[in-house]
Amino acid sequence: MHSKAACALVLAGLVPLAAAPVAAADDEVLSVMRALNDDLKAMWMDFRIESIDYLTVGQGRPSDRLLRQPFRWVADDARRGAEAGRLSWLVDGSWGEATASGVGAGAAAAALAKAAATWAAVPCFEPAIVERPWDGRDVTITDFFVGSGPFGDPFAADVVFGGWLGAESLFFGPETLAVTVTYVFVDRETGEPTDVDSDGRLDVALAEIYFNDAFEWTTEGAGGFDVATAALHELGHALDLGHFGSPPLAVMNPVYSGQRRQLEPIDTAGLCSVWGK
Repeated sequence: MHSKAACALVLAGLVPLAAAPVAAADDEVLSVMRALNDDLKAMWMDFRIESIDYLTVGQGRPSDRLLRQPFRWVADDARRGAEAGRLSWLVDGSWGEATASGVGAGAAAAALAKAAATWAAVPCFEPAIVERPWDGRDVTITDFFVGSGPFGDPFAADVVFGGWLGAESLFFGPETLAVTVTYVFVDRETGEPTDVDSDGRLDVALAEIYFNDAFEWTTEGAGGFDVATAALHELGHALDLGHFGSPPLAVMNPVYSGQRRQLEPIDTAGLCSVWGK
């Protein structure tokens, strides 16, 4: 059976599993990740899914990873068309409105821009974070695997905000607000992840961020889940940060605890541990 078809069978039973013990849900998601990577291998792509990180309400699962080795963006990586001294981000302009609340792409994009500026303002963070304009092309690939769009340009930007996905997506159990899907480069011949700069970290190829359309969202800070808060959290994952346990309170706590648009000291310390000289 083609792995995409096998993936669809797993998806049909995933939502009930989200309420099951974490290990069971993780086993299912890891199986799907491996199936999707088989598809990428068959397509002769030089990148694979490595990590899915979640922002949840309640006691959802925090992340699923295939390997335990850390990963990081390689500066000026020609494989992804990197700009010198910059990380780029882009909002997929085709994503429309959130169904439950009507938050549109324009208002969401403004919230995302503030999130990017907040991380960029941390003094120890070396590269600039720049927005690339959307030119009308399909710029996402993860949605292809869940039947929500074609296979787009994976390198339109380093980090792509892909918009809203329905609750039927493999990534969204009933407690999952948002996800970041991180891909790493692999050797086409061996399939092994690369570390071209020998820093002990796998080389990040791209990251895509999606929000769960089953929840009501807001850009006003009240009446729903805050887009800017979720964007700040997920962009932290795209910048190679994991979760911090709570307490202490942090943007990078795995569970949503209300509007949180400013970084806490532990968030900036975490960023500096990855990016500081």
